[in-house]
This record gives sequence, C-alpha cells and structure tokens, in this order.
Amino acid sequence: MSSIQNIDVSLQAIVKNIDKNIYLIPKFQRDFVWKRKAIEELGDSIIRGYPISSLLIMPENGNLKVSAHSLIENIKKEYNQEENNEPKYYILDGQQRLTSIAKLFLPKNNGDDEFYFDLLALLLDKFPEDKILEIPSVKKLTELSGVITDNYMELCRAFSVGKGKGKQLTRHYNRFISGESVIEKRYSEVIDDFFEQWFDGFKSKNKTKFFDYKNYVTSVLGVIGEYKIPAMKIDGESELGIVIRVFEKVNTTGKKLTLFDLINAQSFEDKKHKDGLSDYLSSEIKSTSHERHGVFNFLEYKDNGKFENLARIIRIFEIANLLEKNTIPAISKQSMLARGSSFWFGCWEKQGNKFLEIVEWMNEEGLLDIGQVTFLEYAIAILLAKPTMFENLEYRERIEKYAIYLTLSESSFTKSNLDVVKKLYTSESPNMPININDKMILDCKPTSSQTKVIQKILQKKGVTYEINNEVHAQEASEIINSYFSA
Repeated sequence: MSSIQNIDVSLQAIVKNIDKNIYLIPKFQRDFVWKRKAIEELGDSIIRGYPISSLLIMPENGNLKVSAHSLIENIKKEYNQEENNEPKYYILDGQQRLTSIAKLFLPKNNGDDEFYFDLLALLLDKFPEDKILEIPSVKKLTELSGVITDNYMELCRAFSVGKGKGKQLTRHYNRFISGESVIEKRYSEVIDDFFEQWFDGFKSKNKTKFFDYKNYVTSVLGVIGEYKIPAMKIDGESELGIVIRVFEKVNTTGKKLTLFDLINAQSFEDKKHKDGLSDYLSSEIKSTSHERHGVFNFLEYKDNGKFENLARIIRIFEIANLLEKNTIPAISKQSMLARGSSFWFGCWEKQGNKFLEIVEWMNEEGLLDIGQVTFLEYAIAILLAKPTMFENLEYRERIEKYAIYLTLSESSFTKSNLDVVKKLYTSESPNMPININDKMILDCKPTSSQTKVIQKILQKKGVTYEINNEVHAQEASEIINSYFSA
C-alpha cells in the first residue's frame, strides 16, 4: 500500500477545518511570512479558479510526534480551544497558503488586514469590450469611492482595519465583498445592492446585459466554496525517513525540512527542556563560548543571532555513540529519530564542554578553514568517543595530518570512508599516498586551501620564506613529501 494518498479538498472544507482547529503547525516550520500582496495574489488565483500548489499533511496520531501549535493562532488571538473528536493533521508543507486562506475567508480578532473581492473588477475582467466604466452610475460611484485601480486586473484587495472599527462585510458602496461573506454564501443581498447602486438606470435600457452581469457575478461567487485544493496525505504509520524524502521533493521553495528540524520538534516534549533542543544548544554554546570564535564559525553563527548548522552537533554525537559501542558509525535517520530528546540533551551534558574544546583546538590549528568539514565531524566524534586520546599530542597530529592530506590531494572525505574512521579510532595511521612536486606548488592560488596547508607544513618545519620561484617550490615539495612519509 502506498504511503501517500493524493486527494482534493474543497475550499469550504479547508476553511471549516481551520476554524475547527484541525490543522497543526509543527515547531520546525518557519513563521508565517507572507505579506499583503502575496495574500491578495492567492485570493486572485482562487476567484479565477487557477490551481495552487499542493499541501502536504500527515495525521497527528501517527509515527510523527512533534510539538506543534494550531494554525488558527496565526490569525486569531481568541478561538475555540475545546477538544473535538475529529483527527488533527500536521501541515508539513503549505502553512503560508493555509494561513493566507484563513486570513482571506475567516473573521479575525487581531486587528489585521481584511480581504475583499472586487465585484466591479470581476465584471471588467470578464467583459473588457463593454465599456462598463463609461456607464454614468458606475463612473459616478467610482469617483465617489476613491479607490484607485489602474487596470482593474486585481480581483482581491486588502483594506486596513481602522481603530475602533469592527469587521465590514462590504466596502465602497458594496463594490467589495468580504471573503467571509463569500465562503458563508451570504452574498445575495450584497450582489442585489451592488447592482442597484452601481447600475442604477442601466437595467431599464439594457435588461439582457444587466442580467448577464448579475448572473456572472453570482455564479463566480457561488462556486468559490467548491474550489479544489490538492493535498498529499502521508500515511500516519509511514517511516519518518519517508516523511523527510517526500517533504524535500514537494518543498521546492522555502525552508527545507531536515533531520535536525524533526529532532528539534520532538524535543519540545521534553519536560526538563521545554524550549527545545535548538534553543538549549544555542544558549549553552553562547554562555560558555563567548571567547571561542571557532565554534561560532563551525556552526555558522549568523547576524540574526542563530546558529545555522546545529545539525553538525547531533551527527557528531551519533557517530561518537556508535563508536563507543564498537558499531560501524553509519548514520541512520530512522535510528536518530527513534532515540528520543533525552538522549541528545544527555549527550551535551556529558560531552558538550569537550566538544567545544576540540573545535577550538581545530580552529587554532587552522583546520576549520581548509574545507574538510565531513572529516572534521568524524574526527571530533572519534575524540569524543576516546576523550583521553585528545591529550595525546601524537594522536592529534595524526588527525591533523590526514585533514591536510585530504586538502593537498584534493580528495573529498565522504561517509563511505569508514575504513579511515576505524583506523583512526583504533590508533592506526590511514594511508596517505601523496607526491608533491614544485609545479603543483607554484600552480596553487595564493588564497586556496592548498596554499594554506602548504604554509602550515612549512611553518611546522621552521620555513618562513615565500614560495615565489622554482628553487623555493622544489625545497617546499621535498619538505612536504617528507612530512607525509614520516
């Protein structure tokens, strides 16, 4: 049986589900960021019947257990929080669209913008040759309403809610009707009033055209509730690895769902650390590393005050845990998700300070600047699994030498190089076949990682001159080859 079911959900059902608190936003999702213009464009697509992107949902009562908040919180300060017996769904992809739909069609109590559909623009879009704007009553009310519309191509418009003013179901002489009125099918009287005001006197002279206009507006508003929104429904019992893969496939824009996102979302359930793993690690690192710039670079600290790559920490802890158990350190997303949040908090409490110490040593040795991040993750894990070896200068130099070797040989360390990990963990030296000549050295760009490690080796050997000729390059190549053969 397939883990994914493709379904179509009517707009009417979507809005009801939002209002009934059916949809949940996991903690790993970014906040709602769409601006007024994007919401208007979504409303425009809906009233025109244009398709929109698919949603990705998964039952709350399945294998995915994460902390989440109700989607309706994005638009209402106050809402019915009584539990009902209907199943709830995590929104894995589509929060921006669903929240925008809620803003378009549900009443709000947060003083936000209100969204309306433009009945006049709807007619002008359908009947562009009829010169509707030249009808005297239309021309008069257009001037009185004061709404400037250059081309009348926008069918959805937002208006700010004035201070002390409640919800207005219509605006500008019934030209604009609220999304709330449309989805609740309370538009018949509004349409009648709109045509009586805007087409005053037109019916007696153009009865057929008048009813063409009125029937068209009625038919468009009448089918909005049946507008279909595609959704991909993941089976609640699906493996979490499938959830990640599906999310990565459908979420071509915006924030990618990662393994760390899921682990962090699970961690909000931890009674001891209610702010979650990400905030906990960030706080711990900032409080103990204010003078350790290496870890900030390694975890990619940004101007917004957040670390972009905390996922490196959990990968390192997972590898170290596997090494301690003499298990092949092959990372499995499924096993990492199954560990529970207490495991990750416990790893930091046990090994956090040593992790910071190791990273700072790597920074001081210039290893963080030579581009061998994957190897460094495994190297840190090895030193965490065998912490006494970190005090062994020869052992640290062996790790440093292999990182330099990878850079000089322009090799990539991948997660399949587990034979090297095993050798380093058992205090063996991995093979480092390399033969550097003077031409290779002279061809290195001054700012390249290769140049950095060449200079590092020469400094270790007490050589301080610049390599700018063949003689110096030849001497340097002999020193480097000797360094690796020792």
